[in-house]
Amino acid sequence: ALGYRKQLSNGEVEGDYNFVKYGQLYELCENFSKNVEINKLVEERTYDDESGKWKILGIFARNCLEWVVTDVAMQMNDITTVTFYSTLGSDSFDHIFKQTEVN
Repeated sequence: ALGYRKQLSNGEVEGDYNFVKYGQLYELCENFSKNVEINKLVEERTYDDESGKWKILGIFARNCLEWVVTDVAMQMNDITTVTFYSTLGSDSFDHIFKQTEVN
């Protein structure tokens, strides 16, 4: 399902890819999804525009296995993810935070 290379301590990445099978990916996502719900890590919010109730979680990370697991796990819980990248700059961060009131 997914191939990735581990990052080494010197900032380089391994030459060989590690692979995660679909069943393994599902198990990782399901476990994370359940822990988010059990520990109530994402609050439900209502916005002024009467668009209903939303659960939103921000992800600030490079593209990696953990990013995919987090995104899929949130989808399993009907939680919307908002992605932040370091290349966006501080003005974009401020705008996105204000728009979404993200956790």
